[in-house]
Amino acid sequence: MALNQITIQGKMTRDAEAKNTPSGKTVTVFCVAVQRNYKNAEGNYEADFIDCVAYEKLGEHIRKWFHKGEDILLTGELTTRTYDDKNGVKHKVASIIVNKVFFSGGNNGSNQTQQTATPQATQQVQSEAGGGNELPFEM
Repeated sequence: MALNQITIQGKMTRDAEAKNTPSGKTVTVFCVAVQRNYKNAEGNYEADFIDCVAYEKLGEHIRKWFHKGEDILLTGELTTRTYDDKNGVKHKVASIIVNKVFFSGGNNGSNQTQQTATPQATQQVQSEAGGGNELPFEM
């Protein structure tokens, strides 16, 4: 048995963006900055910038409720893919296929409650994520 689950909490670096796959499915792409728990040699905290992808209804939910600079907590599956750039150089990138999302912190207006995807949207994301999705664009 294998387990692939990741949970991150950080800040949205930009508003989520909708894109369409060649098959017509809507995917939402966004990036989350996650501060490291230790300081570098200069005494500053660094951050990792993690690319995230959400499908269909969950992506719509994220585009509606989460915006640049806001805190977000999410769970999903860590995935990797490779692509060749325009110069023929092969790149390997990692991203999270999101399956649940929660409000985190107090900067999301007056709504302080946690929001999650509906079970139907979560099932849809999980079934699509398991099918070897290839993104037709760079994130």
